[in-house]
Amino acid sequence: MSAAECPEEMVGTPACPTGGAKKGRGNKGWGSPCDTSQECDVGLLCQQGDIGRTCENAPKCDSNSDCPAGSICKSGSCDIAEEETSGPKGKFKKNLVGLHIAPDFAFLSGKDVCSSDNFSCFYGDGTEYKGQPQAGHGGSLNGGLAPGTVRVMASYERLFTGNIGAEARIGFAFNGGPQGSGPAFLPLHVEVRGKYWFGQDVFTRKGLRPYVAVGGGLAQVDAKLAVNIYDPSIMGGSTTPQLDAYRKLGQAFIGGGGGAMYAFGVNHGLVLNLNFMLMLPATGFVVEPSLGYQLAL
Repeated sequence: MSAAECPEEMVGTPACPTGGAKKGRGNKGWGSPCDTSQECDVGLLCQQGDIGRTCENAPKCDSNSDCPAGSICKSGSCDIAEEETSGPKGKFKKNLVGLHIAPDFAFLSGKDVCSSDNFSCFYGDGTEYKGQPQAGHGGSLNGGLAPGTVRVMASYERLFTGNIGAEARIGFAFNGGPQGSGPAFLPLHVEVRGKYWFGQDVFTRKGLRPYVAVGGGLAQVDAKLAVNIYDPSIMGGSTTPQLDAYRKLGQAFIGGGGGAMYAFGVNHGLVLNLNFMLMLPATGFVVEPSLGYQLAL
């Protein structure tokens, strides 16, 4: 059977070879072992199967996002991009914008924290405790992650290559602690970081896109835990009040982390990120997960 007589659904099968008529394509038929799609005849793509990579019928498609990495949608079927037969690989949009929400969790520990300069203690109504607890009864924190501020951030990332990008995130934090006698809470969040995306041609296909990042910026994290103290001056020492012990960290930070985007389409996806932050000059460690959505422009 000649190529002209072949039904569309049989093009590239052993019963209907095409003879490698397209420039830049090989002549391997259906089921033949392959490393790249260029080795396969027209109508076939090199795809991973149970016995390795073989030339298989190209999937049907409505858009490029329906096709495997390194291929594009042409006339309803996936095919090799013209760029792939002549040099440069799949083009992709290099500007990513996003919106993210991130809760902060600070590591808190200490003894007699309500006597410490590193903590501020408040009653439940937000009134600052200014007394002096009895030594050894000023509230103890054995260590652990305490929930704190929550921030909403907008992001912009510029991709320099298919794997390397630089990202800026700016936003505002909420749920800061009471001011008391200390400085006012800084709600501004400004962050710059470099990112490395793992994988080949990840921005030309759907699916998982993992990355690592390192950077720093301006931010303040407030977190609290409840403590019990003993202060003889309060009602003759007959009660042991419970206070909220706040640790105010920052207002700068350095850190790193990583995460992944799950791309529902080539140009958009859900992003899960995890930052590990060292706050400065009020030193402390913060873990900051975030969930967001990015769009390529």
